[in-house]
Amino acid sequence: MTVPKPLQFLQPLLLPLVLLGTSWWWLPQLPQLPSPWEPLLPYLPYLLTAPIILLGWHFNSGRSLLAVGGLLLTDFALRQQLAALYIESLLIALPLNLALISWYTERGILGRVNLLRWLLILLQLGLCLWLVEYHPQWLQQGLSYVPTGFAALTNWLTNLTTVPLNFVSALSLLLGLAAMLIRLILRPDRFNAYLLVSTLLVSTLILEPQIQRLSSLLISLMLLLWMFALLRHGHGLAYLDELTGLPGRRALNEHLKRLGRHYCLAMLDVDHFKKFNDRYGHDVGDQVLRLVAAKLSRVRLGKAYRYGGEEFCVVFPGREIEQTLEPLEEIRQTIEQARLRLREQDRPKSNRKGRKQRGKASTAGNSVSVTISIGVAQNHTKSDCLKAADKALYRAKSAGRNRVCH
Repeated sequence: MTVPKPLQFLQPLLLPLVLLGTSWWWLPQLPQLPSPWEPLLPYLPYLLTAPIILLGWHFNSGRSLLAVGGLLLTDFALRQQLAALYIESLLIALPLNLALISWYTERGILGRVNLLRWLLILLQLGLCLWLVEYHPQWLQQGLSYVPTGFAALTNWLTNLTTVPLNFVSALSLLLGLAAMLIRLILRPDRFNAYLLVSTLLVSTLILEPQIQRLSSLLISLMLLLWMFALLRHGHGLAYLDELTGLPGRRALNEHLKRLGRHYCLAMLDVDHFKKFNDRYGHDVGDQVLRLVAAKLSRVRLGKAYRYGGEEFCVVFPGREIEQTLEPLEEIRQTIEQARLRLREQDRPKSNRKGRKQRGKASTAGNSVSVTISIGVAQNHTKSDCLKAADKALYRAKSAGRNRVCH
């Protein structure tokens, strides 16, 4: 079932919320594990950190390691039963830092930008330690700040949870969650969803401390989800085409191995793509490939792949060749009718001035269109279906392009 675009941000939230909600109810009923496993439970989050660091290092995912660092910091603070000022400071800093991470651009692990991000976190920790040790009254005064007219609300928040949720910490938590939710709506992916859920989890554990066993298990479960996210990220790097977002050639080869004998393949090629690239430049050429891929991703009855260069492939499992002609003709017409608006040469360099021009009617020559040629073939035991579809594609090109041949 296709999820409407305004609700797509709910999809990546479903798995972590269901798992953590179920675990919160079920884990307290989990019986004691036999020795020596039960004594290892408090160290489980740190044992899981080792493979996460290796995966993050392998995939150069600095943002994931920053987020996991926030989970471990919470586990450490809860385990050590630190002073109330430390816990309240953590409750203020953690949501805001995780919100910043959600808006960060991935810069790798050892890049200068990511090292500065780690330095920022260390500076915050150092400042917090210095204030608690030498000037606790300053910190206490800041935490007890209540704007005029918010006294009743602050008193209500203070009595709401085990750890006092004062005005400052409540504001920090709400701002952090709101920033992460906006980011998730704008970019509904697994990383942003797990950041939001991680913030909800650690904030709840801080505000309503649980027995150490349950806290360690819940944080360990969240770390397992981060490990899963990194593995899926690695899978995407291996099987998804970065430019178009479609599955790539490796994914196509894996799919073909799983197919039975009854299927059709279509090979598609953007007409005169080299001349188009030479005339308009590679940036516009990339836009064309993304446009074609976006249309192909919605092809009826089949699944689209980027084969390489300007070539695409569509697999129609369990279909006769006659059943594929109508969906392919629909895609051909859709791409032929699509218009790609070009960036105007006299467009202002200032982004603010450029934004004012958006939405205005384009003049002649400011948009382009492309066509595709398609060859489709049905699998037979004594023939190579991919080669047969490729031959049909060349027949379409020889016949004048912008058509479907079989």
